[in-house]
Amino acid sequence: MSGSETRGYVGQAVRTLDGAAFVSGRAQYTADFMFPGQLHLHLVRSPHASARIRRVDLTGALKVSGVVRALDGREAADHLAPIPHYIDPVVFGGRTVAIRTLAVDHVWHYGQPVASIVATDKRTARYAASRVHVDYEVRPAVLDAEAALAADAPRVVPDWDANVIMQVPFAGGDADAAFRRAERVVRTRVRIHRFSTQPIETRTYNAVWDAGAQSLTLYASAQNPHPLRHVLSQALRLPENQIRIVAAAVGGAFGMKMHGHPEEALICLLAKLTGQPVRWVEDREECLLIGAREQVHDIELALSRDGTIIGLRDRFIANTGAPSACPGWGMAFLTGLTFPGPYAVRDVDVTMTAAVTNKPSWNASRGYGKEATALALELAIDHAARELGIDPIEMRCRNFVPKTAFPYASPTGLVYDSGDYEGAMRKCVAALDVDHWRARQ
Repeated sequence: MSGSETRGYVGQAVRTLDGAAFVSGRAQYTADFMFPGQLHLHLVRSPHASARIRRVDLTGALKVSGVVRALDGREAADHLAPIPHYIDPVVFGGRTVAIRTLAVDHVWHYGQPVASIVATDKRTARYAASRVHVDYEVRPAVLDAEAALAADAPRVVPDWDANVIMQVPFAGGDADAAFRRAERVVRTRVRIHRFSTQPIETRTYNAVWDAGAQSLTLYASAQNPHPLRHVLSQALRLPENQIRIVAAAVGGAFGMKMHGHPEEALICLLAKLTGQPVRWVEDREECLLIGAREQVHDIELALSRDGTIIGLRDRFIANTGAPSACPGWGMAFLTGLTFPGPYAVRDVDVTMTAAVTNKPSWNASRGYGKEATALALELAIDHAARELGIDPIEMRCRNFVPKTAFPYASPTGLVYDSGDYEGAMRKCVAALDVDHWRARQ
């Protein structure tokens, strides 16, 4: 595209694919699908962050008029295999655990599904769920990742000997030597709070079972329908060619609607058991359970007097919440892998520790870990610039990978294909008129 074409494109009103359907209200979302004999699912969720399940009593719910089916974790486990992990930690040398759609013996986070109610309407299903009695033996919970790493911390997964999914080093060069010859070392602690993606349209599933063809159609607000079909095939023990996924307008996702959620396989099973379509629309409280991004970084920059970064260390802990089949914990891996960002630092020593706690599980979130790298690194550079009395813009430009160095191999093993980081920075400074705003400060 030539420069003139670029100028003609930027700032123009460009029609998007199917844009007219969205702005006119004609777009069809998963929650718009309703079928003859439609049933509705409501989930009984744990009010405790950590507990042993002694007994689940469904008899009260089954007495409610309009209830068609009730299911606890043990019966669900009889029908469903564990949910396949989006990214199994064991592949990278970490710990793994079987993930069930409904908790069987233990709950390990607040809001974990323990039973399901299917009824002729949503209100009846919700009321019947209040009649389910679960006998819990409440156990000590741990919510802070640093506390979870203590030797005497309560175990999130009872069978594990530590609350660690995995610990991975990301290193290149000789960081120890860089720190020995550094003229200044600046240490910065960065806490990144727990985060949740909240699309306007929450997750929705509607499963339809065809008893004659022994096939399933799942209408789903899903970002990746083809991998989801494979996951359902494994969990339902059903060939992929007997499963169809219909992904209508997603309504925003930002990573949250990647597969691995317990409701996906569960609702398909319930459609098969009842022989009727079963629908579930996540409410906002349920959506808020899904977390991401919580990390604590302890960064050290080894510096020359002129602000050149000659070495970097980081020990960071990711609070990934309870174990899950979703791809959330992988964000912590990407956080470590993408150090030292756009900076030409060759001597790097980063260690990632992914810890489990009794908080609800992580799922994917846009940026997928790389944004945490940028946040931690940029705050550390700002701190170092203040300590050395150097303009933070100039310090960054002094340390950027030069545009003549591409393709550039990072010390953690990535290859950057192209870039002009200093050029982009200079353009931003000019566009924002930074000198004007500094004067006003």
